[in-house]
Amino acid sequence: MDSGRDAPPGDMLQVIRRRAPSLGLADGTGSVSVRIRLAPARRRKLTLVVVAALGACTLILVAAGIAHLARANNETSALAATEPSAIAPPAPGAAPVAAPAAPPVDIPQTGTLRLQRPATAGKVWLDGQKITTAWATVACGSHQVKLGAHGKPHAVDVPCGGELRLSK
Repeated sequence: MDSGRDAPPGDMLQVIRRRAPSLGLADGTGSVSVRIRLAPARRRKLTLVVVAALGACTLILVAAGIAHLARANNETSALAATEPSAIAPPAPGAAPVAAPAAPPVDIPQTGTLRLQRPATAGKVWLDGQKITTAWATVACGSHQVKLGAHGKPHAVDVPCGGELRLSK
């Protein structure tokens, strides 16, 4: 042998050619294909991780939908609460009382306070009460409004039958 080392008698060296890597140009068109095979245990683990991630995303979407529906229901109930209710019928046995004089129909007694971005529901206080919807029907006239947790209250005038838009 040329390397200067003698092999023991009976031993033979055999040259084994390497296979060409499969990352080359497979068909001469310039496309390369690579196939990754995972061990079955790793594949099962990866499948479980993907399924768990999809399940978590689905739960987040369902929770967001429920929150959206709940917020819509709160706005409609707030609207119903601000609507003037019918006059309650007198209790039985009570003497009939003359109906109080109703205010003129054409003069509204309320106005709308509407929040615009960046002012958001839950971060605006009207007369010390937190506003939790994007709009509120309030008695017309002067009110104290505070925008943000650290904002200072300032006076606003809500027009009768009109709308006052608030933003920061």
